[in-house]
Amino acid sequence: MSQKTEPTETHRFLQRSRCVSFGAVLCLTILLGADFPVIGNPAPPLARNSPRVYDVTIRVNPRSSASRGWPYVEQTNWSYLSPTSFRITNQVNKDLPYTSEVIREQTKQWHVSIDAKEYQVHFTETAFASTLENDAANDIAWNTEWEEDIAFYIKPSLYVRSSDPLFSKIVSNTINKETEGPNIAAKKLIRYCLQHTNSNGEFANDDAMRTTGLQIRGAKYALTSERQVSATDALCACIATLRAAGIPARPVVGITDVSKNGSKLKQPKYVVWGEYALPNAGWVPFSPERMRGTVDNLNLNEAWEGLGSWRYLNRHVPIAINFDLYDAKGAVQEIQMQFRSSPSE
Repeated sequence: MSQKTEPTETHRFLQRSRCVSFGAVLCLTILLGADFPVIGNPAPPLARNSPRVYDVTIRVNPRSSASRGWPYVEQTNWSYLSPTSFRITNQVNKDLPYTSEVIREQTKQWHVSIDAKEYQVHFTETAFASTLENDAANDIAWNTEWEEDIAFYIKPSLYVRSSDPLFSKIVSNTINKETEGPNIAAKKLIRYCLQHTNSNGEFANDDAMRTTGLQIRGAKYALTSERQVSATDALCACIATLRAAGIPARPVVGITDVSKNGSKLKQPKYVVWGEYALPNAGWVPFSPERMRGTVDNLNLNEAWEGLGSWRYLNRHVPIAINFDLYDAKGAVQEIQMQFRSSPSE
């Protein structure tokens, strides 16, 4: 899927000017006075806590004559990447030149282009756990107008063809906007998708210490296939159904060192989770695989672990939003995720 981009910047390695350009985007957001906190601290009833800092290295072999580049998520409500830590190197840690383009519709995601057949990506990331005060969230009303960069996530996109009649039918049969707010509606739609998808629990094609990208065919496939589908496909179904209901929602591709229940993994792996926009509060993170089999009979007015309140979100480092993956989609990759510290926010 082609993206409109800002003018290209070229770097031998990370320059001060790039930090200035990142800061300009942040300043613009503040000056506009947007009610929705696109990045940084979310607003009540959402809150973040328990930060954890990781050093991440990804060794990449695109398996082709040319690299398609690498995704870079600068900041979300639940994470931020240290700009001065970002490096592209060869296999012996020598800095390589690269160019970077901000994706216009996703102002905090960048496309990094590298003129190298093999390379390594290095960065330091801080990730937060999340909490959602459920009663207050349930009282929030529907929003009829969104800022452009939030409304973008209502539109159909790659693997999330939310304009298909299948999704509008699910919405009309599952929720009632006249009697329930967006948070309750989101829970009902996510639960529907969990109950009507048969997930194999896997997000990526993993082999020992390597991965060759995500297992993914898309949202409609997840809800119509008679076979098991990937956990990535099941997440796509949730995102498409939320969008069909008019709730901005987006998939987040990242790296984790824990299972869905918080058990330490032997090797970091790719994982995909979702976020939906709660008016004036921020992006509500959710993990369908964490909730699978646990929310079928839960009261909609109660808190659900893995939706809004997610204690292990701080073990998840994002690398891409909306499946703008470039080499991460299918290159041979070796992932290292080293815990550094747990600072106070």
